[in-house]
Amino acid sequence: MLPSDDLGAMSLSLRRALAAVALSSLALAACGGDEDHHDSTGSTVAPTADAIVVDIDADAAEPGTQTVPVGSTVSLHITSAEEHEFHLHGYDLENEGTDVTITFVADEAGEFEVETHDTEEVVFTLVVE
Repeated sequence: MLPSDDLGAMSLSLRRALAAVALSSLALAACGGDEDHHDSTGSTVAPTADAIVVDIDADAAEPGTQTVPVGSTVSLHITSAEEHEFHLHGYDLENEGTDVTITFVADEAGEFEVETHDTEEVVFTLVVE
């Protein structure tokens, strides 16, 4: 059994730790905006400092391509003059808007197209190897 002073100090430390976790959770939720963070199973993935950020101009004349290693966290940042629903095939992830980000763990190898649902236009190909 701990003396009552030790219990009070431990309780205060525990309350501080819980408060820090709660504030961190709120900060992450507030930063979410219109971003969609999933892995291939639909589970939420938080963006990480080492995430590979891929900027995609959906209005470009030719779709871009980029290769990333299997297992990496990838953030696809898609911009467009018009609002579209963007879909990443193979991972079945989507987000709608003119400035969207889709963050996920690239845990499946292959070539995966990003297209707009309404026009079915391919705007980007992600190669995972």
